[in-house]
Amino acid sequence: MSRVPSGFLRLSGTLLSKTVPRIAVLGSGPGAFYTAKYIMRQSDSTRIDMFERLPEPFGLVNFGVAPDHPEVKNVRNEFRGVAHEYHDRFRLFADAAPRLSTLQQHYDGIVVATGAQAANRLELPGSESVKQGILTARDFVSWYNGHPDFTNVTAKLPSPEKSAEVVVIGLGNVALDVARVLSKSAEEFVDTEISKDALRWLSERPTEAGK
Repeated sequence: MSRVPSGFLRLSGTLLSKTVPRIAVLGSGPGAFYTAKYIMRQSDSTRIDMFERLPEPFGLVNFGVAPDHPEVKNVRNEFRGVAHEYHDRFRLFADAAPRLSTLQQHYDGIVVATGAQAANRLELPGSESVKQGILTARDFVSWYNGHPDFTNVTAKLPSPEKSAEVVVIGLGNVALDVARVLSKSAEEFVDTEISKDALRWLSERPTEAGK
């Protein structure tokens, strides 16, 4: 099933009428959709245009949730429902990253819901000289979820045969996701949304990896 909802539009330059309140939402992840949902629920006239820089919506639901957690990714159905329920005053644009200065000229309000855009990198002694094998969880998770901005992560990974032992620093949800993904075999991800690069890399790891 496509992750892109029907009616997902590309920015055409056509603006809605100025006779009603108009809100621009930057981003299309959970924060963006819940914000849009409750604004439109509270106001029968407010119109919302949502702008997504990437070719598809849903943000961290696509690129932050582990591929073996489809029950969490199912929240996309709720967001599709929002787009359908309010189709007469809600528009969602793909591949669109308008400037704030431009939006300020055409909208009564702007919601920035783009999420955290930078990883918190640890200053590990000697890490600056290491070409491969040290990654932030954000890089690794975005890569195995197929985020188009992180395809280069493959080159930063150690070769599969040298990746039998991995150290994960941290004990939060994302750290546990990383550890779990690394502990599984490629076969366990065949019917998930894991990226092809990640599936190939996992399939080439030694059989004892993750045990």
